[in-house]
Amino acid sequence: MEAVVEGLVDYLLYLNAATEPLFSSIPAKTAIQFFEEVLDGCVFELYFREHMAERSIAILEEVSQVLAGKEIIGLPESEARERIRQVYQALNAPESLVRQRIALFGARSPEILLPILRIK
Repeated sequence: MEAVVEGLVDYLLYLNAATEPLFSSIPAKTAIQFFEEVLDGCVFELYFREHMAERSIAILEEVSQVLAGKEIIGLPESEARERIRQVYQALNAPESLVRQRIALFGARSPEILLPILRIK
């Protein structure tokens, strides 16, 4: 879990400092918002692991698999951008379980996650 959080935070720090879009059709702000949602989902799972597993909205394992070997610290900027782009596309693809499950957080967890999401 620690590696997942560190990786996502590194991506967010990089994107927040970026002055150019991650790729031509995706502004950095859009990528930042998505990675924040993924990070939130991972943190939710730390607190509500069983709840999320019971409702088939757990994402931590899938995020961990996609992030494996995709660290960006110490990479040249072009390589870091490419890795972030690859991870963004993998996690945000229409067939991605992460994207699908994030979209279901409120509907499948109206008593716990929905109130948290409404605050954001």
